[in-house]
Amino acid sequence: MLPFLANLSPAGVLILLLSIMVCGPVLELMLRRRLLQRWFPSSDSISNYVQILTVFYGLLLGLVVVDLWQTHDAAELNVTAESNQVRILNGLAQYFPSGAGVIGVALGDYTQGVVKKEWPRMLSGDTEILFGSSPELDLVRATILDVPVATPGEQTILAQMLTYYNSIVASRQQRLLDTERRLPAVLWTVLLLGAVFIWLATWFIPAPYLRSQLLLSSITSGYLFLLVYLVVVLEHPFIGAWRVDPSAYQHVLQTFH
Repeated sequence: MLPFLANLSPAGVLILLLSIMVCGPVLELMLRRRLLQRWFPSSDSISNYVQILTVFYGLLLGLVVVDLWQTHDAAELNVTAESNQVRILNGLAQYFPSGAGVIGVALGDYTQGVVKKEWPRMLSGDTEILFGSSPELDLVRATILDVPVATPGEQTILAQMLTYYNSIVASRQQRLLDTERRLPAVLWTVLLLGAVFIWLATWFIPAPYLRSQLLLSSITSGYLFLLVYLVVVLEHPFIGAWRVDPSAYQHVLQTFH
């Protein structure tokens, strides 16, 4: 939802924020003073209703932000775990001199594929083809199974290597699922309409001074925009200013050179 907001630069966000803060009071000046004051007179009791609306909207927004924040942190931890599993698997492969080089090359190819092939598809949302299989990851499994085992100790290490391989598969699957995680459209509708309702409700708060009323409208519209922007940024963990990047895999790649 609203993907253009997630890709805005800090300067773009600031320009859009200032534009909304200017347009908010202008619209109120055009509509409220000419129409609403005549059709819907304000009173002090209206402030209580506005406070109630604001509290309920704040509770809903808080629940959404906390859930998205936890999801974002979980996606980052999963990426770190997958890169660490690749590193550990490469370390275990060193116990097999005859197969360490081949396994290291296969792991390097897989990590390179994550950075160069999978990550761009994750950013574009084109991940459906990635769910089918990963030739690079399949090659890692094949090279592990081809390692000759001569002693019970080597058999134990090989079993550990297969365990870490399975963990990489699970972490990769979770990473791809995280790229498709979105808020339901109905929830986005409630959040956006709720922000509009809160902003419109401030029009009915009686203020004896016009400049104070317009300043309130400007601050409210800007603040509501920042809240919606926060939800947009947190909704997709791999897109936006605060995103999970492939730096963990890039660090692992350095160990293969």
